[in-house]
Amino acid sequence: MTLVDLNGITLSDFFTHANSDRGKLYGYARGTPERMSFFNLALCLFLKENDLNPFYKARFELANQLLSEMNRMRFITPLMRLYVSVSSVEDLERLNIYFRQYVRYSRTPWRFDVDEVMSERFSDPYQKKITRSCRKLNLSEMYGYLCTWYFEGEERERLVGILTGKAL
Repeated sequence: MTLVDLNGITLSDFFTHANSDRGKLYGYARGTPERMSFFNLALCLFLKENDLNPFYKARFELANQLLSEMNRMRFITPLMRLYVSVSSVEDLERLNIYFRQYVRYSRTPWRFDVDEVMSERFSDPYQKKITRSCRKLNLSEMYGYLCTWYFEGEERERLVGILTGKAL
């Protein structure tokens, strides 16, 4: 759902209703033509997978891989709550990039020992926060940590804040 143009759409409202009541979700989606279009496109991802543009199909497959790795609903619910807590398009895109990178890194056949190369991670002040976030979502701590290095400086700091629920 996070792949759609967000002009005038507040994703957290959709996720809040999706997590509580389908009737409210349907009523909320019918509120404006933009919301209805967004809702229909989001459902299209599930109902017409073979008709998807290859770009969106690849993103859809990445999401499926992430959710299958998380394994159980008790881990998916915190992911939904994480997305609900995000209020800006920029932060939403940070999360999307982070999780895309996570799936890619966790599926990559590495030609070196990732643990050995990342052995210095324990001196990083963000390492424990990232580890807690990964445990909460049932993700690999190594790949979860590695993906934060896609971001640099303040952007990485912002991402860690989002993951820990302490965003500025």
